[in-house]
Amino acid sequence: MLPASLRCLVRLIPVAVVMSFATAALSAQTTVRLFRGGEADSAAANAVTLNATAVDSAGLNDASKIGTGGTYTSATAAPGSSLAYDFASTASYQESVITSLNASQSFAMELWFKVPSLTGGSQVLFYNGDTASSGLGLYLNNGSLAVLRGGISVDNFATVTDSAWHYAAFVYDADAQSLDAYFDNQKTVIGSSATSFNFLSGYLSLGNSTHSDNFTGAIDEARLFTFADGTFNTSMLSNPALAAVPEPSTYAAVLGLCVLGFVAWRRRRA
Repeated sequence: MLPASLRCLVRLIPVAVVMSFATAALSAQTTVRLFRGGEADSAAANAVTLNATAVDSAGLNDASKIGTGGTYTSATAAPGSSLAYDFASTASYQESVITSLNASQSFAMELWFKVPSLTGGSQVLFYNGDTASSGLGLYLNNGSLAVLRGGISVDNFATVTDSAWHYAAFVYDADAQSLDAYFDNQKTVIGSSATSFNFLSGYLSLGNSTHSDNFTGAIDEARLFTFADGTFNTSMLSNPALAAVPEPSTYAAVLGLCVLGFVAWRRRRA
């Protein structure tokens, strides 16, 4: 039978896990941009042509429509969403590049997307910068989902094999200089370099880039957010499948408690 000290520790493990999740949920993050897919846009409704402006629900800066065509769609999959942007023809949204999102700032980019065809060539989903020379964003090329670092690399991290809704994100931690990507509920370590990207030119683009890499498909809940270095937790992301997965820090905390309890028990026996 376990000694009383260890029995108490075992009872504390679920508490530690719950506290870890609660702490993660309260971790500081600041939404820099949030394009919800139409919920904040004036008179937006299913099958209605995309407005000339995509309202930023973070309240910082709206994006302007570039090109023509596109409609709103109510066929969405993101949690809490009732509308999404359905880009067609040359439709996309752009605004000025956000230069504060550089290699010294921890930040993340996420969205939900759906493609009607997997042979659409080079297509930009969400990008900050110039795809040819600077910046960082989510990129699709004939079914290969990637983090694109303008003028540097195309880091493929998933393959899209159907026309269903999917979740995509990348997370950059400036302190650890780590760059990780997420596809649905899977994480891929991309790698890092503090000098591997910058945001000196271009635009913040949704569904296109400065080089007409038009995306044909639907995009929803496109968000950019910053966080304090070293504090990222998957609960910050909008995908419930990722928020439910404990971070390594959770396991480390529980293991640490177990080790301390075991050491105390051994000392008492000695």
